[in-house]
Amino acid sequence: MNAVQSGDITEIAEEFDDRKNKESQLAGQGGIKHTRRKDEVIQTIKDSGGSAWIATNSEIENAQKLLHQCQIQSSPEGAASLAASKRAQEKNNFNTIIIIISGKNWGN
Repeated sequence: MNAVQSGDITEIAEEFDDRKNKESQLAGQGGIKHTRRKDEVIQTIKDSGGSAWIATNSEIENAQKLLHQCQIQSSPEGAASLAASKRAQEKNNFNTIIIIISGKNWGN
């Protein structure tokens, strides 16, 4: 299990990813800044052997372009998932990655 966050809401991802990027706002402010379940979520990610990633605007934009080339309309949050999976693959050399790309790209 892997998680991705961006912008101001990176409290969980900061436990795994040391990149701090407050300027990354493309994926919105949909998450919550603080959760009483933070420790439980972090432990679940660790128990699964997973990680968490902070996605930057440029990574999200590149992922969005790739999705559009494949004629997949997704929200920036979905593109953030794709961006995080790319970093996970580069770091861990996974053979297979399954990501959930959700949301609608209302701009198109």
